[in-house]
Amino acid sequence: EVAGRFNLAQWRNVLSGDLDIDLRLRSIIFANDANYPVMPTGLIELPLEAEWTWRFLNGFSWQMGMRPGVYADVEALGDGFGIPFKGALYVAVTPEFSFMVGAEVRPGWNLVAMPLVGIAWEPADFFRLTLAAPQSTALIQVGPVGLFGTLAWRNTTFGMSGEDGDPDQLTVEDLQLGGGLSIAFTDAFRLTAESGLLVNRTLLAEDDSSDD
Repeated sequence: EVAGRFNLAQWRNVLSGDLDIDLRLRSIIFANDANYPVMPTGLIELPLEAEWTWRFLNGFSWQMGMRPGVYADVEALGDGFGIPFKGALYVAVTPEFSFMVGAEVRPGWNLVAMPLVGIAWEPADFFRLTLAAPQSTALIQVGPVGLFGTLAWRNTTFGMSGEDGDPDQLTVEDLQLGGGLSIAFTDAFRLTAESGLLVNRTLLAEDDSSDD
């Protein structure tokens, strides 16, 4: 897998909120077909992610977002356009403790709604713990260097060609267990290295009449 994020814009105080726009990339390359006839060579996510956040004086924040883009087999890029969108409420109970509740809605995908729920605890400036779905993280930050651990539930539906025995869609789901090191060289450039395991991976191939 190769993943990246490029921040295109950060606009503050836009209609009383903050707007962030990122270009994201995630590619999955399969080394072999694992004896599955429908296994693609590679899959790609290339969305434009926009998040609009409103923060209020009572500790409440509201965030809306969408990430339209290509989610497809690399050999059938025209068959995998999607527009997931989300809404989430954040509540800061104290300066050190907060919680989140919301959902991401993905029309046309196998899992139409993914919950966004969790708690965050930051007892000191250098340590933050987030226990949440779909991703939990623990971070120790010392200056520009961060050490982190991650547990993430990942579920993405990719468009396939639907031709020559290919399904119309392929949903990839797994759990990511990992940790790594992140270094901020400047305010605009950060390099991250991570290693770990992908466990409980499932592949669900679907067309108009069946799934497998």
